[in-house]
Amino acid sequence: MQTADFVPLLKTYKKLGCKGVGEYFPNIPFDDPLNMNFFRQVESVGLPLTFHIAPEIEGHYGVYDEPGLPRLDKVLQACPDLILLAHSAAFWSEISSNITADERNGYPQGKVQPGRVVELMQKYPNLHGDMSAGSGFNAISRDPEFGYQFMEEFQDRLYFGTDITGNFQETPIVEYFRKLREEKLISTEAYEKITWKNAVELLDISI
Repeated sequence: MQTADFVPLLKTYKKLGCKGVGEYFPNIPFDDPLNMNFFRQVESVGLPLTFHIAPEIEGHYGVYDEPGLPRLDKVLQACPDLILLAHSAAFWSEISSNITADERNGYPQGKVQPGRVVELMQKYPNLHGDMSAGSGFNAISRDPEFGYQFMEEFQDRLYFGTDITGNFQETPIVEYFRKLREEKLISTEAYEKITWKNAVELLDISI
């Protein structure tokens, strides 16, 4: 229901120690009234939310948005105090403006021409980037020089991660960040924020 009250449940989970909501992926439009009702309540409780974007409705999991991410734009504007952690190929592929429809749900290669992801992160301080999974790693590594600049610019809102864990899973982002540190390809400040400090602050973790 568009008026369903999730606040008591969200507050209970928060009281029990939950630090955020997600991965959020109902396969309906990002700005659907059902989503907006939930987003506003998550915002009111003060939890961050990690979302997965799908390129289509049906046959995918993830909230739907068109190329250019206009629905995400509306959500970010409507919920300025809701921290949204962006995840998935359909988001990260739009770090570059020169992608095709076929590439949008994959891992496009080549030089980056700064695209919609850059524009939205510059416009909305509540948009953060979850770099886990191949999509986040691909976005920052496909064009290394661009990736270094991107991480420096948005060092306060990016988060290192490996998505899921399992013996079958390759995690090239781990070695990549070792290289960034050892070869000083990004600043020490940016490296530490992205790899752990941002998460500690966002999730209010005692260390």
